[in-house]
Amino acid sequence: MLLPTFLATVSVLLVALFIDTIFGELKNSIHPVAAIGRVAARLEKKCHGGTPQDEKIKGAVLAIAIMAATGVASWLITYAALMIFGIAGYIVIGGVVLKQSFAIRAMRSSASEIIDSSGHGDAAKARQELSMIVRRETKSLDDAHMFSAVVETVSEGTVDGITAPLFYFALFGIAGAMVYRAANTLDSTVGYNDEYYRNVGWFSAKMDTLLNYIPARITAFLIIVAGIVSSGSGKKAFHTLETYHGKTESINAGWPMSAMAGVLGVRLEKPCSYALGNADRMPLAEEAKKSISIMHVTSALFIALIVIPLVLLAAII
Repeated sequence: MLLPTFLATVSVLLVALFIDTIFGELKNSIHPVAAIGRVAARLEKKCHGGTPQDEKIKGAVLAIAIMAATGVASWLITYAALMIFGIAGYIVIGGVVLKQSFAIRAMRSSASEIIDSSGHGDAAKARQELSMIVRRETKSLDDAHMFSAVVETVSEGTVDGITAPLFYFALFGIAGAMVYRAANTLDSTVGYNDEYYRNVGWFSAKMDTLLNYIPARITAFLIIVAGIVSSGSGKKAFHTLETYHGKTESINAGWPMSAMAGVLGVRLEKPCSYALGNADRMPLAEEAKKSISIMHVTSALFIALIVIPLVLLAAII
């Protein structure tokens, strides 16, 4: 059973990667991840009220219920595919389900559109597009801070949108990847540290932090390896990573971002929040484009060096 199990799991991954490369994302109206966000946004309104502890408990119940429902639904769909259509159906349908947990093409497209809009002289459009993928205010950003935000998003998104879901796929299968995606979506929906969401979103934020802890650190080191492999520019990046990984509010986000800053030889800066790297200048369009290439190489390295060995280990066990 070792070889068939290993080959089936790898085949599911290859199908998912093929779908992502060729077709990209479903429309939000039918995308399961968008549906998770809509359900969370609707139900979180019922979690407010009472003491702070009451809100934390209700928020935790909400998060656990949505993650559990996502995991069970994913398992049932793939199990039904196996029972009805056999191993071929499992691989195809499993690949479709797994694809919903990561978004390589969408990450590249979003970043490239911002860079292209800026390159065509349409700064207003670039800032509008940027506002759709970052939480910060973008209307007053100059070009340097706008490109910095792109690089930061690509860096952190390499973890959230690619390596972390694939890490949990390798450990726990398709359902594991989708549970991670549900947790990350919950954090994006309710995991804000403001007065309204602080208690209700506390559990979701902590869960996302916990689940990203290992993938963020592995990815940071692989970003540097990717820099060395692709252009030889990562040799001094370890010092940047060591010095700046703890400068962000998130204990995870600083790892891939400081690694990318070191690889690109630039300073990444979020106004009034953090500056990562000791370089004299911030990124230009050229470095923003290079960060996308680094993302692709990092993803390939993560699959080859982390995902495939973990899948093989799981098949042996």
